[in-house]
Amino acid sequence: MSTKFMLDENIPYALIDLLERRGFSVQHLKKIGKQGIKNGEVYEIAERENMWIVTRDQWPGADLKIKSARREGVLYRQVLPLRKNRRG
Repeated sequence: MSTKFMLDENIPYALIDLLERRGFSVQHLKKIGKQGIKNGEVYEIAERENMWIVTRDQWPGADLKIKSARREGVLYRQVLPLRKNRRG
């Protein structure tokens, strides 16, 4: 069974191609008409489909859900603003 990913609406579409080229199954909330749904609903879909959630959001309690899951969970990454290179 291939690893499956659910991309949150804040994840760029470019990640779909990258993951699919590496053999993963990928869905994006916007492409399946689910943009704007609550985080709990996203988790329910991903749990039902045995998918990892990829998001930039930090979900309160997500770590507890990951601990109780067999192998699925929530991956999140904080994206920091780019800093201008300052030379002295």
